[in-house]
Amino acid sequence: LMSEAEKMKAKDMCNSHMDTGISKSSYVHGVKFAMSSEASSSLGAFKAKEVNFVRLRIDTSKEVIDLEDSQMLQGGFAAFKDLVISSEQPRFCLYSYDATEPKQDVFILYCPDGVKVKEKMMYSTSKAGIVGEAEEAGIVFDKKLEIRESSDLLESELVATAEAAEPAAPAVAKPKGPGGKRGLIKVPVLPQ
Repeated sequence: LMSEAEKMKAKDMCNSHMDTGISKSSYVHGVKFAMSSEASSSLGAFKAKEVNFVRLRIDTSKEVIDLEDSQMLQGGFAAFKDLVISSEQPRFCLYSYDATEPKQDVFILYCPDGVKVKEKMMYSTSKAGIVGEAEEAGIVFDKKLEIRESSDLLESELVATAEAAEPAAPAVAKPKGPGGKRGLIKVPVLPQ
């Protein structure tokens, strides 16, 4: 049998944990590549509304996320859609959709079907890291999408998101159960 001191030591061992230096809130599933200074500054410009469109790519040789395009896009959703699908390679796009009030910030991973499996995996596993970097910069995405082709990106989906953000009607309350004492069965008394 164990002494009190041994019991306390065993209890402390069970309750202790190894410190990995990674807190649960900062851990992101997937791969987190370093961001180039241009990519980081474009996130700041997007947050400050200096630009409404940012396109990022992964430089596979350096394993760094680079800025490919950053601009104040004119022409609405059609121009945005053309820019998203203009590349035949996977890309990350950030867009401030302004056809609704309030504006919505949208994150899109564009990964066409014809891309090599290695690139698909690289982009899909680094998506969470980029979203995490953007959130650290103060950007809150109203919508996150993954698309493979032009038909996957519909403006109606973004409008539906804005309408869904409006407060919904309260849920219908459940009806009350039967009154009286539950579980008791009244047995009629038979005359004798």
